[in-house]
Amino acid sequence: MSLGQQLGFNAIITLYLVDGKWVRNPEVPSTIAGQPLTALPARGTFLTADKASGEYAGAFDVTIAHAGTTGRHAKIYYTQDGSDPSDSNNKKRASFDAKKTFNVVDNGHHSILCYAQDSIGHWVFESFAWTIGGQQ
Repeated sequence: MSLGQQLGFNAIITLYLVDGKWVRNPEVPSTIAGQPLTALPARGTFLTADKASGEYAGAFDVTIAHAGTTGRHAKIYYTQDGSDPSDSNNKKRASFDAKKTFNVVDNGHHSILCYAQDSIGHWVFESFAWTIGGQQ
């Protein structure tokens, strides 16, 4: 509830489970409801996109990449239809290693949901969302 009140109930955020507590940024200690949360060690698995989520005037390419510790392999599963990429039975999910470039071309809303797990078991669920050509 506190995050919804703070950011808005429709905000897209990523939470990381660290020591049994949910945090928004695993690299920086934060608090939820006044309780301090520990940061995830630097060895974790992270995903990045080279285009920030938001509104764009026209088509663009975006590269999503694994940004975890060098030398650790991570398989990245993703969906573009809003379904769960961590579900191994999901026939709509696809995967890539290290990084992939996506073409975002049509007017409207677009999202890519990603799930990654590295070779020692660290995992992350990340969502990236864009709108082309304004609200529809």
